Amino acid sequence: MGAPTFVRGSWAAGKSPHRAFRSVPSGAGPNLANMGYLHTARSRARDAVRNVPLAARAVELDVTNIIGTGIVPRFDDDNLGALWLRWEDECDAHGARDIYGLQESGVRAWRESGEAFLRMRPRRSEDGLSVPLQVELLESDMLPLLDELAPSGNRIIQGVEFDSIGRRVAYWFHRQHPGEYGMFGADLGRYTRVPAEWVCHLHDSLRPGQVRGFPPLATVLQRMQQMSDYDEATIERQKQAAHFTAFFTRPSPEAAGIDPITGEAIGNREVSEVAPGSGYLLLPGEDVRFPDLPSLGGEYEAFHRVQARQIAAGFGVPYELLTGDFGNLSDRTARVIINEYRRRVEQHQWHRVVRQVMRPIWLQWIRAGRLAGTIPEGVSDAVRWVPPAWPYFHPVQDVESIREEIKAGLRSRSDAIHSRGNDPRQVLRERIADQETEQEAGLHSTTVNPEPKV
Repeated sequence: MGAPTFVRGSWAAGKSPHRAFRSVPSGAGPNLANMGYLHTARSRARDAVRNVPLAARAVELDVTNIIGTGIVPRFDDDNLGALWLRWEDECDAHGARDIYGLQESGVRAWRESGEAFLRMRPRRSEDGLSVPLQVELLESDMLPLLDELAPSGNRIIQGVEFDSIGRRVAYWFHRQHPGEYGMFGADLGRYTRVPAEWVCHLHDSLRPGQVRGFPPLATVLQRMQQMSDYDEATIERQKQAAHFTAFFTRPSPEAAGIDPITGEAIGNREVSEVAPGSGYLLLPGEDVRFPDLPSLGGEYEAFHRVQARQIAAGFGVPYELLTGDFGNLSDRTARVIINEYRRRVEQHQWHRVVRQVMRPIWLQWIRAGRLAGTIPEGVSDAVRWVPPAWPYFHPVQDVESIREEIKAGLRSRSDAIHSRGNDPRQVLRERIADQETEQEAGLHSTTVNPEPKV
């Protein structure tokens, strides 16, 4: 047998750069790849949200659908629920928001800058809180891209300290925002080490081992800039074209006579102002032509539609919701698009907000309450996280579908009520109160009674 034949370049994406691949991409690891570009990408993403309508809309769309009115805990113990309700308004270390406002601001910072941090701060009993714990929302810039060894010998990678087996054990924060050092004289060389159990890190890890989050807008920033440049060039072209109102022609520059419009010698006329609705007499041999201004035609709208579709795909939101362009969209197609977006939103709700933020806060809240004696030992701390309900597509059909699921035993009544963002026990109490009030008033309720037990 002859020497074996090796097939070289069987994967086109692995071949040397030619034609479609004009450069060799970086093979850097997940953290080194981000290191040199993270600060610039953040700044450009924030600038786009401030100045580019599509960028602002994309972030707002995600925040609205992921958080809505808030992802709410439902406790088995009513007293625990009442205690949480009081703490909601006390939780913000800066006193500006409740816990659901912190959810909204944190998700906004994450979708805009790629990450956000929520630092849990234990408080003293004399501070007068229902549970001695508060939460401080920190922007991503507060954690420096610091790579060095900690005094303990642990490795610090981009501001996060890892122990010998790769667990996150601490975060090394700036003491003040580095972007405002001119206001407060911040010492950027001094850091505060915060144990990882007191920090919620809201971010996406797109690659295994990635420590810091990268702005989701990064993939579409260049395309947004190209759209902006195209808009500016198109507007400038139309403005320049509109400057030319009319062109006067004459047999020769030396023709004698007086300009009937300006009263000047015809040889000196270069520009004549034409007022709206006016008519003028021309000299013998003169003619006037009006310019054929360039029309945008369909190319302008087609270009924007294609670019906007790419931006929507890159950021992960439906084109129709991003732009408000629902032309030629059937009801069935809209349902498919919205359901796909809902799955993505639910993924963010459970993997990011609940897992990375609310669950750690809840664990520390329970611990702080028990240490302070406001949550007695033995009380059930079981919790169910309930995101805001999705609007019905077809209210009558959707409600009937839920009703049939309950009748068939495929779903509990409590689960159906939870899916609408409500508390089943509260709904039951309200129903009982309504029935008692109606009976006292001599009214007969039109509410459909539950199916009788078999």
